[in-house]
Amino acid sequence: MLNYIIIFLVSLGIGYVAYPLAFTMEGAGDSSLEKVTVSGPNGRMSFDIDMNSITPEEMPAEVKLREAAQLKNSGGMTLQLEKSYNAKVLGFGGGMLRITDQSGKFSGEVPFQQTDVLKAIGEKRMYDVLGIESDADRKKAAEEKAKLKAAEEEARIAAQKELESKNSVMVEKPKSEPKAVESSGPLTEILAEADLINAMQESIKKKMVSEFSFDGVLKWETGENETLSNTEYQIGFATYEKETIFGKQPVVAKALVRNGKVTKWVYAKTGLNVP
Repeated sequence: MLNYIIIFLVSLGIGYVAYPLAFTMEGAGDSSLEKVTVSGPNGRMSFDIDMNSITPEEMPAEVKLREAAQLKNSGGMTLQLEKSYNAKVLGFGGGMLRITDQSGKFSGEVPFQQTDVLKAIGEKRMYDVLGIESDADRKKAAEEKAKLKAAEEEARIAAQKELESKNSVMVEKPKSEPKAVESSGPLTEILAEADLINAMQESIKKKMVSEFSFDGVLKWETGENETLSNTEYQIGFATYEKETIFGKQPVVAKALVRNGKVTKWVYAKTGLNVP
């Protein structure tokens, strides 16, 4: 009987000691902690980064992928971003990053460890400790300053246009009979550079094409006359941006102007009609 009592007490003691030991080991193995070592002007520094306590101020605007990642758009199409791609950060939580490609059309989630985000946060903390402004902080400040300057310039232009609109006097021009455009041969009417650009702008305002609008044109230019199928044209160009899977890309459209009238718009590279 005494032997059973001793065995019972020994078992109870082992259980009492084992419980707090298991609890301590669980805390030591917390998967939300990551040890990050970064190099700086004064040598190397190491940080234990708790992925659950990262603040939005510490999160970089972009991260570099350490592995390929697959994203989707709203239509279900997929896009694979290759290793070393610089992806934009949309949000984060639970050790996961929500990222998008540079065009902003595709998005998805990847683990922190699949990017260099912890390294970027470690570098920011190192610079904060040293009291030095990092390259990322300087870049972010410069971008914010440029955005503010652009917004101020946009507001100034809008105010100037409104003032000009109020002060302008509308004078109706006498109507004239439309001139027939010669179908072939040399030009019988040649526009000055400013008038040629104005003719192109008016055709876009009247929606001669649907692919781009007047407000979307980045640059208007004139070129050398061209003869196509025994018909001479004055040439003008309009540069605009077109949305593609790789983001916005510049496109140049060419206007064929015949005796003061834009007859058609074609792509400058291919000669195909602009829709």
